[in-house]
Amino acid sequence: KPGKPVLTVILRNRCLSVSGTREKYFESGGKRYSHIMDPRTGAPVMGIISVAVITSTGTAGDALDNVLFVSGLKASHDLLREYPGTQAYFFLPSAASAWKLSILGQNRKR
Repeated sequence: KPGKPVLTVILRNRCLSVSGTREKYFESGGKRYSHIMDPRTGAPVMGIISVAVITSTGTAGDALDNVLFVSGLKASHDLLREYPGTQAYFFLPSAASAWKLSILGQNRKR
């Protein structure tokens, strides 16, 4: 629902970056098409609503949120192993509700 938070995260010496299709998309033939394009296919990314990344720097998060969005949930699981302390929150379409959440990566331990 617009204006209602779906998730709250507490950041301490961390950065949050988000890529998503909540506002920039179009629907055709009952399908929702993203404004985020997959450079491998030249087509809009399908099946992901949003990706939020928590990492140590804003620059890393800004790059990773787009890469993870395009890579998808399965490939992102392996990719995040290269970025210790980084978490990714995938908001995915769900037939049972408006969306479902999948969390990848590790919590930063202090």
